[in-house]
Amino acid sequence: MNVLDPPVRIVAPTASQFAAIECLIVGAFSKSIADSYDDEGQTTFLAHVDAKVMAARVASGHLARVGLLGGRPVGYVEARPDGHLALLFVDVGFQTRGLGRQLFEAVRIAGGWHWMTVDAAPVSAHIYAALGFKATGPEVISQGITTVPMLWAPVETPAA
Repeated sequence: MNVLDPPVRIVAPTASQFAAIECLIVGAFSKSIADSYDDEGQTTFLAHVDAKVMAARVASGHLARVGLLGGRPVGYVEARPDGHLALLFVDVGFQTRGLGRQLFEAVRIAGGWHWMTVDAAPVSAHIYAALGFKATGPEVISQGITTVPMLWAPVETPAA
C-alpha cells in the first residue's frame, strides 16, 4: 500500500543513481544510527555504502530497489543472493509512511524469498520487528558495528 502522495516509484537502481543513493543513506544514517557506532563502526559502515561499492555489489548479484520521487531517491533496499537484507534506508522526511515496508516487500518478492535475515542496528531492531522480523540471538559486534541477528518468515496460519 503506497501511503505517500505523490506516490513513490520503486524500481531497480541504475548505475547513475548510486551517488544520490549514497547521499540518502549517509543522511539517514547520520540522523538515526551513527551516534550508536564508535569511530571504527562509522568508518566500516560508510565504506559499505560508498556508491561504487554498492554498484559493484548489485552488478555482482545483489538485488536492490530504489524508491524514487520525481527522480530523486528517497529509499533504498539491498539484499544478498542468499536472502540476507544488507541495507534498508528511507530518507528521514519519508519515514513512518510505509515506504520501508514497500521497499522490503519489493525486494523480497523480486528475490522469491520465503525467509530473510538481517543484522539490525539495535536502534533499528524495532523497525524490523514491525516488518515481522524476530531476533534470533544476542547482539554481535564486528568491526565496530553492533547488530542484532533477525529472521523474517511468513506467519503460518494453523490448518482449519
